[in-house]
Amino acid sequence: MIKRRHAVHTPRVGFTGGPGEPPSTPTDRLLTKSPRWEAACHSPLVAEVAERRRSPAALLAWVTQHNALALALSRLAESVLSSPQVEYHTYMDSLATHLRDDAAFAAEWAVQNGGDSASATPATVALVKVIARISTSASTPAKAVALWHWFTVHELTWTAEVMLRRPASDLRRRFASPFGWEVVRPFRKQLNRTLLQLDDSEWLLLQRMFDQLTDMLADWQTERALLAGPAGPPAPLRPRQEALLTAEPAIIAVERLLSVTWDFRRPLHDQVPDLPEGIIAVPEDQHVMVVLGEAYYTPADAEERGEPPLDELLIAIAGGIEAGAGPPALHDRWSDPSLRSAPIQDGTEAWVWATPWARIALTSFEYDHHAPALVQVFIVPRESVTRRLAGLLWGARRRATMSLPVLRVMCSDGWLQPPPPAFEAP
Repeated sequence: MIKRRHAVHTPRVGFTGGPGEPPSTPTDRLLTKSPRWEAACHSPLVAEVAERRRSPAALLAWVTQHNALALALSRLAESVLSSPQVEYHTYMDSLATHLRDDAAFAAEWAVQNGGDSASATPATVALVKVIARISTSASTPAKAVALWHWFTVHELTWTAEVMLRRPASDLRRRFASPFGWEVVRPFRKQLNRTLLQLDDSEWLLLQRMFDQLTDMLADWQTERALLAGPAGPPAPLRPRQEALLTAEPAIIAVERLLSVTWDFRRPLHDQVPDLPEGIIAVPEDQHVMVVLGEAYYTPADAEERGEPPLDELLIAIAGGIEAGAGPPALHDRWSDPSLRSAPIQDGTEAWVWATPWARIALTSFEYDHHAPALVQVFIVPRESVTRRLAGLLWGARRRATMSLPVLRVMCSDGWLQPPPPAFEAP
């Protein structure tokens, strides 16, 4: 007997259900059936600013186009206040006010960052005309859908760009704010209750309007990047002042570690020097882990807590150490067989300084994306031919790029010698 296979649904951004669940609400049905929904919820321009391929100044021209849409939508929300469906009145007042405040915030941000006003572009003009037509001739549920559509697209566009840094991140904090949860979410629930009462012909008209707005916003997002010109390669990351200040105790700690004559034949606990307050050393048999501190991976999480992000802090620490100890060897994928049981991700990025007695590696470990990553230094023995071979085998087995039978064949044929027992992979 042939068993029927059930289709597994992969939800789109903005969908209220989970994987494997069908669209359970009218608004879910609208966005899951809209072909260009993901394109509308992604701004190439904002993403390229987050990737440092564009300067935040590229968003100055974006502000004028955004404000034209925000003000048109605020007038749309105000038009609903005259409708007899009073269940929307409280929401519409809040939405209209928030849209005007969004435009005012963006305009002030542009002035502070040297922006000038500009005329509306073709995609902006087309969207404003459609919004005006919806304001004057569409039904109240259609107007409500158009407003929910904008708030959802706009919030998802900015929420995704967690790598934005100041001053661009100021816009993200405004547009990816708790307003979406506190107001837009209950507004969507109320909207779903209304849409359940529509007949088939009303639903078809609503889906067409939704798809039209989605297509136009996707084109609007593309136009923003095209008018800004081609993006360049990522600019070098330069740590800001807060990262430089936070890095100072860590730099002092590593400089003291570099001055030690490490002897891995003796207990390492007795060789750890005095370290600045708050920095913890954890000696083991064949390595010492020093926790310099913690930092959040994304600038969005770090700025929320008034701290430097992980990448800026690591570069600031490495730069301070390099000023006194010379340039390190930068490894995109670093590992060491001494760290089999240490909290470190195999193949992580690391800055490594070599002394006559040891190697000192600056790296990080993100054990939970909800929590800050550890900023670490590892002191491991000097690299030798034996250790290098052991590290290659250990790394290969950790990454599962070679099976154990293959390694045994290579060793038996004389291509490689097996690693010493002390470095045998678990």
